[in-house]
Amino acid sequence: MPDTTNPDNKPAPKDWTPELDELHLREEMTGGMGGPDKVARQHAGGRLTVRERVQKIVNRGVKSDHWAA
Repeated sequence: MPDTTNPDNKPAPKDWTPELDELHLREEMTGGMGGPDKVARQHAGGRLTVRERVQKIVNRGVKSDHWAA
């Protein structure tokens, strides 16, 4: 019996919600740079975090929030 609710017989689109939730969680985790204590340690030693160093050398117009995750 043909599927009358899907006239093109295309498969239903996948629900990407779980995968996107996982991606957002991982992005939050990587953005923390090991935790506030590690960032403070870098700053206390007069150093920048790697993200801060990279941000100083990359083009300001380039979106760089996904490439390092």
